[in-house]
Amino acid sequence: MDPVTLAAFQAKDQEIVAADPLKQPPIVHDVTRWQTRLADTAEEVLNQLLKYTDGQLSISRETIFHAVENGWEPRCRFLLQMLWGNSPQDGRAPRKVLGYFNNPLIAEEHKYAEITNDLAAGHIERAFDALMKVKGLNTSFLTKVLYFETRTRRNNYALIYDERVAAGMVKLVSPWASSCVESSAPRAYLDPQAGPLANKKRLGEAWTKYWSYVEGCHTIAKALNTQADHVEYFLFQNRQAR
Repeated sequence: MDPVTLAAFQAKDQEIVAADPLKQPPIVHDVTRWQTRLADTAEEVLNQLLKYTDGQLSISRETIFHAVENGWEPRCRFLLQMLWGNSPQDGRAPRKVLGYFNNPLIAEEHKYAEITNDLAAGHIERAFDALMKVKGLNTSFLTKVLYFETRTRRNNYALIYDERVAAGMVKLVSPWASSCVESSAPRAYLDPQAGPLANKKRLGEAWTKYWSYVEGCHTIAKALNTQADHVEYFLFQNRQAR
């Protein structure tokens, strides 16, 4: 970690430690709305998920940690993560989620289980590469999967990296931030789906940028004696500050 970046975060140490992601309020979805909008495999998985959640869709980070720790069926965990990542006011959300389940990597239980097994074993890059092949599942959403599937299982866990976090990094104007995101275009921070999915070089660059971000957050967290997801949540909040 370069000294300029570390000094910038150390100057914000109290804000970062206070940025507790577990204090985020739960995301509450209308069950009937999702039941009427999903179909086929996605609908079956939703019905299975509702058995775990006693028919409710009030989802916090802790809800998802509990699901991972207690071995809920992997595709139920995936749907839970997607629900948490989508606003209840987003009318396009059910259609997007339905699209993910059109891909065999998500729809077929044994194929998706291979991805979550890789994450449990620490093969995060392999899972990243696999999820990048799911049409529409951009970095913002696939890194939610990486984070929730590794957070309670590994010390060097993955982190969420979405446009809002990228925008927060741009505001830092540090060498580390510049290595992870283009300051002129935070929306295109590292999404190789903007180009051909078969482009392995582009995919490799996306992973390199993403993991540079993850390792940087862990380095900062260690220096401040806090957790890396506090750094991520601080960056998420930082994008709003002026």
